[in-house]
Amino acid sequence: MGACTAKPPVLSNGLCRHMIKFSPPKTFMLDVINEDMLAFEKLRQRILAVKKMNAIPQFDVALFLSMSKQCRRLMTLYTEGMGGSGKATDMFRTLISRSHYRFRDYFGGYSQMVSHVVLNQVDFCVSIVPRAKSSDDEDSSSSDDEDDGKKRRKTRKNKKVVKKPKMLRYMFTPGAVFKSPDQSFHKNEVRLAGGRFTFMKGGAEEAKPKDEGYCNDKTFNLWLVTARSIKVALEIPAGKEGVDVYGGCLMQFEGV
Repeated sequence: MGACTAKPPVLSNGLCRHMIKFSPPKTFMLDVINEDMLAFEKLRQRILAVKKMNAIPQFDVALFLSMSKQCRRLMTLYTEGMGGSGKATDMFRTLISRSHYRFRDYFGGYSQMVSHVVLNQVDFCVSIVPRAKSSDDEDSSSSDDEDDGKKRRKTRKNKKVVKKPKMLRYMFTPGAVFKSPDQSFHKNEVRLAGGRFTFMKGGAEEAKPKDEGYCNDKTFNLWLVTARSIKVALEIPAGKEGVDVYGGCLMQFEGV
């Protein structure tokens, strides 16, 4: 729809400002936020075009919910509708038609990452630092050797053990999103830690924006194919797939 240079638009967010930095200043690019809003509208139409709830691809529902301000309510209605509630099904479809796009001002997420790589043709890595997990472990002191003949003294101490989280890296390319174990594989990187995005590296790769945005169905289909491709990288066990599981995985890409 619109276009922007390296100077971010007035209505932007941290993620989009950082992704613009992957290319040199004053590089012509398609506006990710406006185009992602259009992708949201076209995905809405595709979901509403399917008459039966169980015929809607689960990942597509999760993707739409992740882009919607009414995501929690939609998730509740979807679950009840899949359970056989006709009223919940009707309410779900009504709320789908009235949902509002949520990644506009400060918040950024997965769909915008896909939009940037599809529209502006710049590969990049998103590294995610999961929140550290803590647990209270009981620690008993080791006993003296049996030969010493001393009684073992047991002490119990509650210690807060902080497990160092493993860095997750996802490579975004037009048509595919996959895990990237090699730190040196990518030239451009944005990091998400503590719910906040940080620009890590990049700035030399010229963007090659599409001639048309999502008004062209071919471009939108590429966006949808690219978004769906992460299902393999998520490594969800067989039989555990579901809208709630996919939705939870997509939430890890959200921040300011």
